[in-house]
Amino acid sequence: MASNLNPSYTFDSFVVDGSNRFACGVARCITEAPGERYNPVLIYGEEGTGKTHLLHAIGNEIAQNNPELKVGYIPIITLERGIWVSSQIRKIYEILKIFDYYDVFLIDDLHMMDYEALLLLLFYVPGLCHGKRQVVMAYDGEIIDEERKDALVNGFEGVLVVDIKPHEIATRKEIISRKAKVQYGIDLPEDVSDFLSRTDYPLNMLDGLFEKIRPTIEGTERFIDPETLKDLVDYRERKIIDRVEIDHLIEEFEKRYMDEFEILSYRIERIKKRG
Repeated sequence: MASNLNPSYTFDSFVVDGSNRFACGVARCITEAPGERYNPVLIYGEEGTGKTHLLHAIGNEIAQNNPELKVGYIPIITLERGIWVSSQIRKIYEILKIFDYYDVFLIDDLHMMDYEALLLLLFYVPGLCHGKRQVVMAYDGEIIDEERKDALVNGFEGVLVVDIKPHEIATRKEIISRKAKVQYGIDLPEDVSDFLSRTDYPLNMLDGLFEKIRPTIEGTERFIDPETLKDLVDYRERKIIDRVEIDHLIEEFEKRYMDEFEILSYRIERIKKRG
């Protein structure tokens, strides 16, 4: 069975900031002692925040440092398809072989699982973890609804739930520029990377975007501007929240107006007491 790991998704190519520092720290700890410290682990966050990248980074690091361990990256749809095919040929044990084969299970897109896949995971994952085989799962979603979260936490004994927040604009810009340069040899102009970073364009769709704009760049001596990009991707600019910028504005607001607010509050309290 193939591991299906993407060799370009490593810890070195993963951009770390305040939104994902804890998740990245947990991921690195997993690679130091697979199956020992954090097991199982469930990473969740919005689409395009780097969960799949982290899964592959864990797998690549373990495969490099522990070549005797068999590492498997398994999108949940692959598991579901295997369950369906096995049931059709009445050989369900065929799909169950996967749980005897791998030492490290990296299960992606958990939010898409159907009832049969959920039952299979709830049945096998605790046993895998007790057997010191590492399980890391990724779930797309800003939050996990309480009912499903309770089911996952109760079902996966001792699971560590880790969230990844959306990236700040500066981090998005670095990810976009780095991916364009390293994987596609594209030097994005400053205004283009700035435009993309200030939209909510999913980072996990960048491969398709760069494939789309590469012919245009090569045909114009590597020149592209935001307006051309807008036409190519048919995508409207939508501002994303920048936590750093908001905190700065709040700080400035407090500096300018807090004294006046305190005076006003004092006067209101005096009026209340007189009444």
